[in-house]
Amino acid sequence: MRAIPVREAIRSLKSKGFIEKTRSYSGKGARDHRFFYFYRDGVLTRYWTKFSYKWKEVPKDLLGHMARQLGLCSAKQAAELFRCPIDKEKYIKKLERR
Repeated sequence: MRAIPVREAIRSLKSKGFIEKTRSYSGKGARDHRFFYFYRDGVLTRYWTKFSYKWKEVPKDLLGHMARQLGLCSAKQAAELFRCPIDKEKYIKKLERR
């Protein structure tokens, strides 16, 4: 599996209805992660994921964890979501089947 550039993954998520929110874990106001929440028909769902500002590529060892956050079954499905073979309608169908 080839590396997925973070820019490509973020662009893909935004095209599928994810909205970016920046939050801090440090409590000092430093923004260290970019959070993306899935909205369906304008309503916030429970599906989300995050990216560190430090990352140039999505870490392969975190794809499985990100898949669970996104409501998917495997790291392969998360990679497909980030690379665009899964469009918004297919993503919603996968979520409905769960």
